[in-house]
Amino acid sequence: MKNYALSLLNIETKRIMWNKNRFFTLIFCAIVVVCQAQQVDLLQEEKNLATLFKGLKESNDDTFKDSLNTLIYNKLKDISVYPETFGYPFDSLHYLGKIYATDGKLRLFTWNYPTHNGYRFNGLVLSNTGRSWSLHSAATTEPTETGTIDLNHWYGALYYEAIAYKWKHQTVYVLLGWAQTNSRYQTKIIDALVLDDENPHFGAPFFEMNDGTYAYRRVFRYDAQTIMNLFYDARKNRIVFDHLSPMKTDVYLDEATFGSDMSFDAYIRRPQKWRLQQDIKVKNVKH
Repeated sequence: MKNYALSLLNIETKRIMWNKNRFFTLIFCAIVVVCQAQQVDLLQEEKNLATLFKGLKESNDDTFKDSLNTLIYNKLKDISVYPETFGYPFDSLHYLGKIYATDGKLRLFTWNYPTHNGYRFNGLVLSNTGRSWSLHSAATTEPTETGTIDLNHWYGALYYEAIAYKWKHQTVYVLLGWAQTNSRYQTKIIDALVLDDENPHFGAPFFEMNDGTYAYRRVFRYDAQTIMNLFYDARKNRIVFDHLSPMKTDVYLDEATFGSDMSFDAYIRRPQKWRLQQDIKVKNVKH
């Protein structure tokens, strides 16, 4: 009788284990199905974005452009939740700025479009941890070199370099960018992107000035018909830029007449600041 009871117990135990294994198998299959359903076709999304950007470039209707811009932003925001988006190249999107920071942990998308009232800029910042931050500029504004600027009051720019920089026990990103608010002059910008949890913002007081004070960012305005070099020299840990001077002696204070005087200055990377060094020697200039 005892052996019979043990036999029944073994049979019941095996039945329970079989049902348990079957249950977990079904759960696993359901998870796989859900994950597959959540995968994104980035190639198709890229084609959709290319169509929207084409319309943004070709349209002359500002209201229609604004609608297309909203669609572009929403689509980028929607696909940013997928981990594979961070590493996807988007090579066919020629009107979308897409750069990685030097540490590979941050990616910036920025774009702009002309309207009858000037350029409008938008952007999206992605981290390799899955977080994202939105950048909107309803109207391009002129940033000053003092104070921080929260992301909701972004001035608008196209960023083309992002330099990871350790400052006060955190990583901030020094950005090099371009903007234009009118037809008379263009602007090059060196700024800092600080992505702390409580108050993500632009600007940090570590750019040394001639008088020994420190700017939160550097803003260079120059004639719209000329160019200004501004680039990061990783080999020498420095940001190199043209020294600007007035090209017309009778309008010395009008930055719209400024241009390169064929000399170069630089910001040299240091542990807690970027030190200004003037009149440096440069062999290879990036245009």
